[in-house]
Amino acid sequence: MDKMSKKELFFYLLVSLTIILTFTGYLAYRYVKHVVIGPLIFLLYLFLLLFCAPLFIHAVKKSIHARYLFFKFIAMAGAIVFILLVTEIFFREINFPPMMKKDEIAVTRLNLERIKTLIALKEKGLNAMLFVAPGYMRKFSNADNSDLYLSNMGNAYLVEYEEEDGLIVYKSDSNGFRNPANLYESSKSFDVFLLGDSFTQGSSVPDGYTIADKIREGANVTVYNAGIGGSGLITQLAIFLEYGLRKKPKNVVLVLVEGVGLTRAYLELNDDHLKRYWESLSPRSLYQKNSVKDEHLREFAETESLNRLLEYAEKDVERNKVYFSLKDFFASSRVKLFLKINFIEKNSEKNEGFPNCEKMESSEKIIEKLFKYYQSVTKEYGGNFSVVYLPDSRYYSSANWQDCEYQMVLSLCQEMDIPVVDMVKKFSEFSDPRSFFAVNYYDPKIGGHCNRKGYELVAKEIVNQLSLKGNRQ
Repeated sequence: MDKMSKKELFFYLLVSLTIILTFTGYLAYRYVKHVVIGPLIFLLYLFLLLFCAPLFIHAVKKSIHARYLFFKFIAMAGAIVFILLVTEIFFREINFPPMMKKDEIAVTRLNLERIKTLIALKEKGLNAMLFVAPGYMRKFSNADNSDLYLSNMGNAYLVEYEEEDGLIVYKSDSNGFRNPANLYESSKSFDVFLLGDSFTQGSSVPDGYTIADKIREGANVTVYNAGIGGSGLITQLAIFLEYGLRKKPKNVVLVLVEGVGLTRAYLELNDDHLKRYWESLSPRSLYQKNSVKDEHLREFAETESLNRLLEYAEKDVERNKVYFSLKDFFASSRVKLFLKINFIEKNSEKNEGFPNCEKMESSEKIIEKLFKYYQSVTKEYGGNFSVVYLPDSRYYSSANWQDCEYQMVLSLCQEMDIPVVDMVKKFSEFSDPRSFFAVNYYDPKIGGHCNRKGYELVAKEIVNQLSLKGNRQ
């Protein structure tokens, strides 16, 4: 037992070298791909080095210690595996951590309620569909090689989402936006044409409480709400080109939500349809294709509803499996999920809702081009362009807030003499700005949409600062 054969020494050399090179290569791959390397991965790497490096050295020296070190390594690895297995069984028994994150559970439950509401509307014989965000419409148009539709189905009950006021259902106008019926057709022009995302659309509040509703209530003006949830600055530009420019509205008001409009703009510029709008600044006659759009979206929305129901059915089947699969056991490992959440992956606030100061130079170019276009095209027909800068996530951030985007937008507005409604400044007058926002069920750290009080304050500032009272055409 004091000597080792060449085969045994070669085996130790091969095992130690393979483990070291494989794991080193894995770390290098993650680094090159800019994938976060958590502390647990480093600890595992150090553990392997602690055994494999001496094992390799002893094998080279033909020392008997190589054998002892190898079996010590096997024993410790086996002990760790045993502990992890016991922990896995314990975690499964107490259902910790849940297989879905809190936001995923909330979205799943909410989508189920939306489908129930949709079915109830259809049982009444009403034309209804789930609200479809622009991102899904882009996927649909690319797969179908059709036009990129910028709004939802016209003259339909749209089942939206839920915040403080419960699940919101509203009826769209003929273009698929949130406006009174026949407003677009019966108006030669508009005093105010609102561009924006879900905040402009009026997510989380019923009819009568959106920004557009409150402007109509507070001033004697015609207002067209062209906001659509999930849109970014490029989609909003396309909406103006298709539905706004042809009406030559007196006031074009862009509601720019901090950390959202620009973040989405970068994604939108990867879409060929939207990129053509950005480069040509010309419409593609979507207004004349409303009936075709509605029929296509009806088919798409019904397919989406069935896909969501299929997801629930698949989850139910998965939960009630009667056979054992090692692959499925590992894939659904609670220990793996726990370690991944806490030690392997790191979350950051560089997501939607938070300004990306590293991209401010390119962001400024996008904003400047948009502002110049809106300003010049409205001036050509005697209209005006203005901006509403609307914050949200800054009131929920745990870190020091970066004002790079805010300062950039305000600076450009000042240089270009563009009227701006600064809601950051307005909200700062109140001791609790959060009171103007609903709770975000999916991601509490970025806050929800404005609530009734918040939308009313934004509308009031638009009316007062842009002097809109009594301008009805």
